[in-house]
Amino acid sequence: MQLVNNKLFLLNFSLVVVFYLVGCANAESQFQRGMVAYQQQNFTKATQYFQTAAQQDHILAQYYLGILHSEGAGVIQDFAQAARWYRQAAEHGLVAAQDALGTLYQQGQGVTKNATQALKWFKQAAQQNYAPAQYHLGQLYYHNATPDFTKALQWFQQAASQKYAPANYQLGMMYEKGQGVTANLLQAQQKYQLAAQQGHSHAQLKLGLMYYQGQAVSQNLAEAAQWFQQAAQQGLAQAQFNLGLLYRQGKGLTQNSTQAVQWFQQAAAQGLVAAQFNLAEMYLKGEGVNRDFNQAAQWFQPAAEQQHLPAQFYLGTLYEMGKGVSQNVITAAKWYRRAAEQGYTPAQFRLGLMYYDGKGLTQAFTEAARWFGKAAQQGYDKAQNNLGLLYYEGKGVTQDFTQAAHWYRQAAEQGNVDAQVNLAVLYKKGQGVPQDLTAAARWFRQAAAQGDLIAQSALQDLNK
Repeated sequence: MQLVNNKLFLLNFSLVVVFYLVGCANAESQFQRGMVAYQQQNFTKATQYFQTAAQQDHILAQYYLGILHSEGAGVIQDFAQAARWYRQAAEHGLVAAQDALGTLYQQGQGVTKNATQALKWFKQAAQQNYAPAQYHLGQLYYHNATPDFTKALQWFQQAASQKYAPANYQLGMMYEKGQGVTANLLQAQQKYQLAAQQGHSHAQLKLGLMYYQGQAVSQNLAEAAQWFQQAAQQGLAQAQFNLGLLYRQGKGLTQNSTQAVQWFQQAAAQGLVAAQFNLAEMYLKGEGVNRDFNQAAQWFQPAAEQQHLPAQFYLGTLYEMGKGVSQNVITAAKWYRRAAEQGYTPAQFRLGLMYYDGKGLTQAFTEAARWFGKAAQQGYDKAQNNLGLLYYEGKGVTQDFTQAAHWYRQAAEQGNVDAQVNLAVLYKKGQGVPQDLTAAARWFRQAAAQGDLIAQSALQDLNK
């Protein structure tokens, strides 16, 4: 009887083994089918196959289900589900899943944000020599509220020793800034070079900047252009802008305004304010494209909204002139004011003019004098001349010929032809300065040399 029971036990055990092996084979088969669908970007079908395999504890299927839920590919994006599947694979020891789960804890996606849990999972994978986890662990120490650059450096170095490009880039940053190491631009350049050669776009940008500036390497604009090009082709907006600028200026490569426009467009579409402004400026001037005020206004607008002062000024000018937009002097004044209040002198001058002329604003000579004064004190010659005129006329300020002469002189010495004529008149009449016909002739002569007809006529009268 005992023998029969043993036979029954062996029979049952054999059946369990057979069913287990069949199950494993079926799980692997489902996973492989899922991978084919995944590579064909048929994510819905891939999800179905992975789901079947994952429910049979296929670790890679669990991991890929985490990816699909995290990216919202083939399923509705659900970080909680992603965390669930990553956790199952992570608990089975899959380093990629441990790293992915650590990232969710670090970012607070699908789980409560928890630096301790992130540290735990990153460390498990990192200690198994998984380079991305070593890098992420380094980042955790680097960006901590109280950074630990020494530990960050150690983990970045371990990841970099496996030729992990982001780690080499981060090491370059640390050597450049002297974080956890003595600042060393040459070491920084070498780390950037390694990462750049591995296709890291931010490292390519950094390396390009070092060649552009001659930082730790001999200045080489052609080399800078090559690295900017590589980063730009990967879609990095700052690199696209830098490359566009080199094409526009003809530095490091043959000047090509059309190419400049194309690269500016790509960077501008990503919201890079400097690219939006340069693109707008090229449409305004018809540089590399047909002149198009409408396009200019469209690109000045987003740059202006990002507080780009020249863009605010140019947008105000287009509204004042009614070019590319419906003429609206009130809107023009609004944009001038926004730039003027941030100290942009051309806008302060234009706002002063609008107050002087009562254009888009109630006429107010006091306000005109205030804005001319702000620009004049920053050395803006047109504002200096106009402020001198207000002192001469006694509009918005107490009439004062001495102050008029002072501001005329400031502008005249910068070559402002109107100020040279005005100062000459004061010397001729002896207003605000001792009468001096020689000085008057000298200033009339300088204005006349610039083609000013009034100065030329006045000079002839003095010589009679």
